[in-house]
Amino acid sequence: MKFAVPLLINALIVAALAGLSLYVIRAAPDGLIATHFDLHGKADGWMPRDQAAWFMPIMAGGIAVTFAVLPLIMPKKGDLGRSAEAYGVASIGIVAILALAHATLMARALGYDVDPVRPILAGTGLLLATLGNYLPKTRYNYVMGVRTPWTLADERVWDQTHRLAGPLMMLGGLAVTAGVWFVPLEQVIWLLLAGAAAPSLIAVVYSYIVAKRLGGA
Repeated sequence: MKFAVPLLINALIVAALAGLSLYVIRAAPDGLIATHFDLHGKADGWMPRDQAAWFMPIMAGGIAVTFAVLPLIMPKKGDLGRSAEAYGVASIGIVAILALAHATLMARALGYDVDPVRPILAGTGLLLATLGNYLPKTRYNYVMGVRTPWTLADERVWDQTHRLAGPLMMLGGLAVTAGVWFVPLEQVIWLLLAGAAAPSLIAVVYSYIVAKRLGGA
């Protein structure tokens, strides 16, 4: 029951994506659709219309199913039930990002002049910030969170590491969400590294420091 609501929401998102795909197949001219863009926002990858229309719904559906199955096969020690809220938010957020990407590509296929890069990057930053809010509430598990040899060896290290990692990821995610609208696209990779990779690296180092202080490293 803990995971039923996220599963339902993801199912509705995937159904909406499928509905949009059906509409695009009927409304958009048959031909190639741009599906990949470089750091200048220029298309550099294409797919046939029908293949492009169904690629993202199928991927989103597969990810939704994976998120639904994982709690059923986790060992008792890494029970995801203790982090059900955070896990559910993560699953919805990832599927929602895929939905945003799909909506953007399909809008362009229908002839709308939609920015193909910045909205998705901003959405990714918002997802990072949201996950950062939930990280301190994430209990020991094998699927999500800062999983280092030291956090997986001692739940005390896990808890202290995530209390630091959460706020750092929130700040990083918010920086990405706001910054992508002002930073040139060719430099946005550095913004992503600062917003996502830096908090992760700090958390990994901190987990070792905490473990050493507690005598586990």
